[in-house]
Amino acid sequence: MPGGCHCHPQKRSRVNQVVAPAIGAFPDYVPGMTPFGLRKLLKGAVKTALGMDPPSAKPTTPPPPPARPPAPKKAAAAPAPPRPSHGAPSKAKANPNLPPGTMWVQGARMNEILPDTCKVVTVLGRKVALYQVDGELFATDNACPHAKGQLGEGDLEGHTITCPFHAFKYDVRTGECVEGTADAVETIRVKVDGNLVLFEV
Repeated sequence: MPGGCHCHPQKRSRVNQVVAPAIGAFPDYVPGMTPFGLRKLLKGAVKTALGMDPPSAKPTTPPPPPARPPAPKKAAAAPAPPRPSHGAPSKAKANPNLPPGTMWVQGARMNEILPDTCKVVTVLGRKVALYQVDGELFATDNACPHAKGQLGEGDLEGHTITCPFHAFKYDVRTGECVEGTADAVETIRVKVDGNLVLFEV
């Protein structure tokens, strides 16, 4: 027997004739429907009438993500302080007690040289012998004219400096060799400004 309803053809026709007028108003009814199909159709109609049909699931749209708060604005960095200019003019004022047109350079301080002593100082890269005699300052080139001995390391007696190399003696006021056996040593003008010792260059 072919698949489908197993009812006798005459019985199936009789069922359609009896039930069809009652369900002919259903839009899904098809004439000649099998009893199985009629039962399914009636079952669906009863569920619909009693409100037993499951509600159609409506697609739900996920809620939009919450808006992100705006990022806080970064505070503006404070401007860097201006860099000092190495070429800016000095605010130091010239000493009015110094002779005009003369350049004086600091080479020592008064508290660095003891009375009636001598020492070697450097002025713009030049070695200078500085002497203090009876409260006065004198200066000569540090190199002895005879053999370049260091006069600032010699013995000072009064205004006479003795070279430590060959004992040549020089007057620190004039630079002249006391014995007259060597050339004179160059003298350098020196001034005192407060505690500063200034040399003429």
